Amino acid sequence: MKFTTFSSLNCAGCQSQCRDVEGNSVRDMNCSRTKTAIWPEDNQFFKMALNDILGNSISVDSHYGIIFVDFSIDNLLYFIHDEWIEFLSEHNMRIILLADKEMLPLAKYWANREWRIVSVLDVTEGTDKMARGIRKVMQLKFVPLPKSQMVSEREVKVLRYLSQGKSVADMARTLECSNKSIYSSQYSLCKKFGGLARLGDLRFKHQVN
Repeated sequence: MKFTTFSSLNCAGCQSQCRDVEGNSVRDMNCSRTKTAIWPEDNQFFKMALNDILGNSISVDSHYGIIFVDFSIDNLLYFIHDEWIEFLSEHNMRIILLADKEMLPLAKYWANREWRIVSVLDVTEGTDKMARGIRKVMQLKFVPLPKSQMVSEREVKVLRYLSQGKSVADMARTLECSNKSIYSSQYSLCKKFGGLARLGDLRFKHQVN
């Protein structure tokens, strides 16, 4: 099922904010500034905080450029589908996931699947530590993934089906497993997502088309 169609990226490297109309370059040919992009762009507080960090003596590798992803639980519905990473991968830029602590298991899942994701940083550890992590990535230094569990392929599918309103029985039929196996996946997800009492507490901010 096609989840959604994403709009073009805007370069955040300077005030011009050049648009990536063709999907292969996010800066004007005459621009001398390094290319950075923030995705999604609807969290203004996230953009302001990140722009403040980037403006404080952090230089970005001008050859590749970086896409900073707001990997927060408010954007969860994006990250249980493949379209978001397919869209960002088209731009041939390196990707850093800036994740809530409760989203780290899902961020690590994607980092293990996509080579363009060069780092996962825990935003709850504070701006100073995040800035140090970003600086290391810019310097092509290795930054280990945060310590946390990682969700499985089946658990991602269970999240996806839950967002579509499928019942346990429906999920079991689709995944060709027992109801008990689905309940086990749900229990595991509850523990990995910060010990939530039930998966219904997860906020699906965006609607499926």
